[in-house]
Amino acid sequence: MAKLRVLFWVFLLCTIPNTALCKDYTAEDIKNMGGKLIECTVETVKAYNFFVSFEKGKELNILTNKETKFIPSNERLYKGDLVKVLLFEPLDGSNSIAKSIAYSVEIVKRAKREFVKSPKIGVYSLYKDRSGGAVYFPDVDKLIKFENFENSAEADLWLEAGKKYEISFKVVPARIGNGYVYVTKSIKQAPGEKYPSTGEVVNAFGF
Repeated sequence: MAKLRVLFWVFLLCTIPNTALCKDYTAEDIKNMGGKLIECTVETVKAYNFFVSFEKGKELNILTNKETKFIPSNERLYKGDLVKVLLFEPLDGSNSIAKSIAYSVEIVKRAKREFVKSPKIGVYSLYKDRSGGAVYFPDVDKLIKFENFENSAEADLWLEAGKKYEISFKVVPARIGNGYVYVTKSIKQAPGEKYPSTGEVVNAFGF
């Protein structure tokens, strides 16, 4: 029994992130470790970094990682947000900033979120990556990337680039990353479209 308890704690310590075993650090704690606090406006949001403007138009590229905390925790960044960022900017051997990495990002003033509304009819694009595909919506002139795309198609519905489909989806804060993501719930035939038969294999890139 004692051996099982030891194995359990070894497993627990190996699976819990290091920060989970530590206290939450205050802004003063971070400053005492060489960090600093800035208030800035979000200009561009990427998956693992974001650009902000502050101090009379100066732009800064800030990186995030799995340890970065967002406040509130159920929100992510959007262009125009006013944020307070606790960050570290260590110098390298050339006396240049190696990277600007955020410890925490607090949304002080939330910009208006404008997302494409569901459901919507769009054209399946050639774009494709590991997490999903993309759909072009001509009425709003936007190419939107979706996660969980092909898994949401109706049974026996082949997806073909250039064809129209009716997409139902939701927008959620990214589980990994700084922004929001579109996640498909269902993909149906669009009225008036001709689709491949269930026995015809059609590559997403049309080959």
